[in-house]
Amino acid sequence: MKIPKNGDVVICTSGSWIGNIGYLSDVTKKSAQLRFNSRPFFDGESIMLSGGESIITDMKKLTKTKAKVNTVVSLCEKGFNGFPNGEEETISSTVWEYESTGDNPFGVFTVDQILLRKRMDYEHEAPSKPSPLNKGGVFGDIAGREIFNSAKNFERLLLKEIKGDFKTPTSFVLSNGLNQIAVFKNSLSMMQFFNAYNLDEASHIDGIFYAVTPNMDVEKWNCVGKRKIVINPHNPIDLIYNK
Repeated sequence: MKIPKNGDVVICTSGSWIGNIGYLSDVTKKSAQLRFNSRPFFDGESIMLSGGESIITDMKKLTKTKAKVNTVVSLCEKGFNGFPNGEEETISSTVWEYESTGDNPFGVFTVDQILLRKRMDYEHEAPSKPSPLNKGGVFGDIAGREIFNSAKNFERLLLKEIKGDFKTPTSFVLSNGLNQIAVFKNSLSMMQFFNAYNLDEASHIDGIFYAVTPNMDVEKWNCVGKRKIVINPHNPIDLIYNK
């Protein structure tokens, strides 16, 4: 059985961790730690990770792929016991696939599909007279960009319902984390927005909160203006293939 090295890259292709890219550490013949949002340090021979989230997985759930990625690591002056010297180095790392458990609304992807998805950007050319549905106006489609980037990173959107009364209709706020995407004064304006961005019906989570699955299907969006997907050549994840 092939065993990864500490510092090899791992990509989750299914389940609740889908789309997460991290590193492997504490590798043994039976298990390994998956580390996300960690800072990698390199002493010239091996990689050590600092901070971030981690989960432990059985080695049988890891599959070696043909893909390699270039990752940027911080160099240490005196091995791992020293401090970073302020320099960085780009190294080539083997990519392992991890199939996590749990539901996700995005489906199942391959490693290549996720790496390509991470390199995609959304470009929008606003018209001279923007539509009310074009929340970005002359500054570009800001709402569309938030929806696109959320889907690109496999993040669901949160819809909050603000109950009205006999004087004020129920309103809604659509957000991704701390980023507010749009505010709707009533359900009609919300449905117009959902139709414009081809968003599926929100699924109830609890109380006044609903989950919305974003998408990258810009060709199906009905917003005013020209839209296209481009591949960002400056993305920090560069693909190298051993075909």
